[in-house]
Amino acid sequence: MAPEEADVKGFPFVVALLLTAGPAAAQPRALRIQIANDARISPDFIKDAQVQISRIYAATGIELEFVDGQSDLKITVLSRDGAEKMHHAGDLMGFAPHGDTDRARIAYVLWDRVSQVADGYSAPIAVVLAAAIAHELGHLLLVDGHSAIGVMRPALRQVDLQSARRGRLLFTDRQGAEMRERLFTQASAAPTSDDDPTGNNEGTR
Repeated sequence: MAPEEADVKGFPFVVALLLTAGPAAAQPRALRIQIANDARISPDFIKDAQVQISRIYAATGIELEFVDGQSDLKITVLSRDGAEKMHHAGDLMGFAPHGDTDRARIAYVLWDRVSQVADGYSAPIAVVLAAAIAHELGHLLLVDGHSAIGVMRPALRQVDLQSARRGRLLFTDRQGAEMRERLFTQASAAPTSDDDPTGNNEGTR
């Protein structure tokens, strides 16, 4: 994501998120997310970000559960050194590697870049971190991730972060429907390897 201009197991998810509610509907299980704090930032920043990320996804009808161990998807918050080792020390706040035909299960957020954006726009760092993580999770769940509006904009502007502070930086209705459908249709699929695919990278600045 940009300013203007754990182990990951069981994916496809063992989640039964319903596209329509009904009296006989089964209770959906929350989507389990692990945030690996490789940058060793304050746990308070992560806790604050988790609250905001949960609200963003709840607005689409998807419940998240943040876990320390086995998870459906994983976000790694990288230090500058970690980002440089992965050759991602530019102006991206995050990236989600994926192959030509397969979505990744692990995405990355670059802490140094998040800090720079927060300082540059005088925005709370947890707000920027939450937007970056929500965006990268979106890339793990959407086929065509970026959009002209909302949390999946490829580049965040100051006005977007202002919206985020008010809880209004969200997914579009189409994106929400696509993510729910993806989770629903893959709920009963067999688990696959949790190796991190290499290939294309999608991210936000």
